[in-house]
Amino acid sequence: MNYWAEENKKLQKSTKIRSLSFSTRKDESFRIRILPCEPPFYAYMNHWLSAWDVHSHRSRFTTLSHSPDKFCPICASTTDHKIQSRINYDMIAVYDGQIRRIVCTPTIWRPIFKAAKKFGPPSDFKTGYDFIVEATGQGLNRRYKVTPQETSEIIRIECGDINIRKLRFFATSQEIKNAVKISTLPQHLIRKILDTSTTKLLTSKNKYRFIQRRINFFEQNPSHQKP
Repeated sequence: MNYWAEENKKLQKSTKIRSLSFSTRKDESFRIRILPCEPPFYAYMNHWLSAWDVHSHRSRFTTLSHSPDKFCPICASTTDHKIQSRINYDMIAVYDGQIRRIVCTPTIWRPIFKAAKKFGPPSDFKTGYDFIVEATGQGLNRRYKVTPQETSEIIRIECGDINIRKLRFFATSQEIKNAVKISTLPQHLIRKILDTSTTKLLTSKNKYRFIQRRINFFEQNPSHQKP
């Protein structure tokens, strides 16, 4: 197997659309317009695990991402606060005339969904609207203010064949377990996660019911008016 060729294929796929990061070190403002892709957004879970690095002699964090409809031994076995977890959304948007994938943390996607509930789908070609994302501060003190705009131009850029689900690569359940094995988590918590089987898949899914409700929101509310 040519591992270099396989990895190159992944890199080509993942860099087809550049990502827009709001987490830069300077204060700035972004005007974005979410495009009407199918679907217009995609939710996933992030877990952060700390593991000891034998080369640098210090702990390093590993980010594990997975789709909410796939089995995860961490989600299915524990909600322990020692494991940092967060739900993010990927969306396809126009920024500065270019199509970008935007990574939305809770402080960004919550105001977007709140606006969608009040004003209707922001990704609609004709009745959609822009958002201004104002970012201030640095590091853990980074703060975001997301504001829907009342006056927005009719969007004329199409998504084409962009499949938002294929722009991100997720860890398998086995890869998650492998990361847990070498993590600095307490031994009892490690054993609990490693002993989790796929029979607990239903438990994992139940934790994401609210995600599924949001995923269906745009389709269920097509008649809302723009702000």
